[in-house]
Amino acid sequence: LGSIPRLELCAAKLAATWRDILLRESGETYDDIILFSDSQTVLGGIGDWKQKFKTYEHFRLKKIRLLSKVHEWKYIRTDLNPADVASKGLHANETEKWNLYLYGPSFLSQDEQNWPKPPEETNSAAIKSVYASANVYPIQLTCQNATMEEPEIELEPQSGSAWAINITKKISVW
Repeated sequence: LGSIPRLELCAAKLAATWRDILLRESGETYDDIILFSDSQTVLGGIGDWKQKFKTYEHFRLKKIRLLSKVHEWKYIRTDLNPADVASKGLHANETEKWNLYLYGPSFLSQDEQNWPKPPEETNSAAIKSVYASANVYPIQLTCQNATMEEPEIELEPQSGSAWAINITKKISVW
């Protein structure tokens, strides 16, 4: 597996981790949660319970499935993905890109049935060629409480530090 698909898989694992943390920390319940990825390979791997994956991919996909629900993952075209704008950079005069980065894609304000449709098929052969077969079989897990209790971590309060930085510090220790 090349470095780009591995990074995309790690990004999906990070998104699932943040989803879990924000749900637990907020104490709120939500009608719907949606996680987006522009990687058809990653989305195909998340939804494929029959494919054998190498150890690296297997454990990341397992974590993603434990911390999120498969149906929460949706495809977003690269040109509509605000994360791509951030990773590729933008100039001050690129108003359309700034709007995408700051406010997200405009389709999010519409009903879900009006959102862009994903590609017709997630090519199973392409997934198999990227995630080379190994003798590791993913199994479907159903858990009532899929996360471990967060350990007590003392952080020195720093004036002006963002809450996201403090949570990130906790994750790195956890």
